[in-house]
Amino acid sequence: MNVVIRVDASEKIGSGHFYRTFLLAKYIKKNKKIHFISNNLKKEYLIKLKSEKFSHHNIKLKKNSSIEDANRTNQILRKISNPVDLLIVDNYKLGIEWENKTKLYVKKLMVIDDFFRKHNCDIYLNYTNYKVHKKFLPSKCLKLTGPKYTILNPNYLQKNQKEDNKKIFSIFVFMGGADRANFTLKLFKYFKNPVFKNFKFNFVLGINNKRKNSLIKMGKKINNFNIYYNLKNLKNLLSSSSFCISNGGQVIWEIIYNKIPNI
Repeated sequence: MNVVIRVDASEKIGSGHFYRTFLLAKYIKKNKKIHFISNNLKKEYLIKLKSEKFSHHNIKLKKNSSIEDANRTNQILRKISNPVDLLIVDNYKLGIEWENKTKLYVKKLMVIDDFFRKHNCDIYLNYTNYKVHKKFLPSKCLKLTGPKYTILNPNYLQKNQKEDNKKIFSIFVFMGGADRANFTLKLFKYFKNPVFKNFKFNFVLGINNKRKNSLIKMGKKINNFNIYYNLKNLKNLLSSSSFCISNGGQVIWEIIYNKIPNI
């Protein structure tokens, strides 16, 4: 069985889409050949795909066009199998126009989305909302909606024993894969104040953070700051955290699952 996943990760869109489809691929990979189609993924993501023996196809888009994207995607789909058993798309820029074109070359099309908009798909996953109006989806579409369908790292199922009385109040900080608004630097400057010297801060930097090198250098100069980059998963850091500060991306579901107070 051939499964193809169309997903991107970049400075502009972050890394959440990639990581949730990567986790989904790991869940379903038994007896399946998994292919990822992406536009110019960084080497860190490619290493992760290679570690799971997933195939990768680079479409090298020249224009930001869903029509060109669909045409290039279809070229790859035809080379993999005609038709492909399942195509999964997780990309805010690709909508029903793209789906109408790619659906011609697949048996089943699955869409992962977080918004209310029209889709032409066989399976629809949206765990940020409970209900989607019937006018947005085909009548025979399988609808997987609500938090019970959240894609989480299975490592979280193995609960760590937390200490009730931590001597050090540990704060987890992650502002997404890209952090385009540079919130990490702002939090650096705020929390280096001596009033927070008895707090421990664990800052996680995403692969697409353009300022990661300078942030790592700055963080090393502050005694109660630990800087982490390109972690395999966040389980250990989250399990030892007293409080979390994050953006509203995929990480918020992991924080909620671990029942950690957060902002």
